[in-house]
This record gives sequence, C-alpha cells and structure tokens, in this order.
Amino acid sequence: MNSNASTGFIAIYRWRVAPEHEADFRNRWREVTRQGLEHGSFGSCLGRDANQDLVAIALWPTEAAREEAFHTMSADGPWPPAERVSEDTLQVLDDLWKKSPFQE
Repeated sequence: MNSNASTGFIAIYRWRVAPEHEADFRNRWREVTRQGLEHGSFGSCLGRDANQDLVAIALWPTEAAREEAFHTMSADGPWPPAERVSEDTLQVLDDLWKKSPFQE
C-alpha cells in the first residue's frame, strides 16, 4: 500500500435540491459521472449530509485531468433546479484508503 500518493485530486460538491427535484437531479448526476468515467475520472459517490444537502465526492488522477474532461464532456441535458452550496478541492497527500485508485 502506497501511503504517500504523489498524485490525486478530490472534488467535493454540495447542493441543496428540493425534494420534488431530487430524483431528476440524481439521474443527471449519474449521467455526468458516467461521462466522467469515460474521460478519466476514478468515479464519484453521492450522499446526503445532516443538513439534507446532497454531497458528491469525485476522484480524479489530477486536477488537470478533471479540467480536460470538463472541456471535452458533452453538456447535453439540463440540470434540475438546485443550489450549489459549495465546491471544495483537495490534493491528495497521504492515501490510506483500503482500495484506492490513487495507489499503485
């Protein structure tokens, strides 16, 4: 297990979505995540926090890979109404996930 990953980029997104739009939002999120997988993403996980906001954690090999994917991915289809609360990014320093795409 490599505990000192030299690369790795994590994006954490948080949205507020009205209950009546949540199913459509989740469907669109899955579509975009699958597109990301085709363009180099290591995938994403969507969850709900204590405030009922939806939170996605997306893993990329590098920030540059994410930027390149965003420029080449299809923007087809609108997003349902949602308020993006925040977007945080992290550079991986020490990777101790049991199974991680950042490990060699």
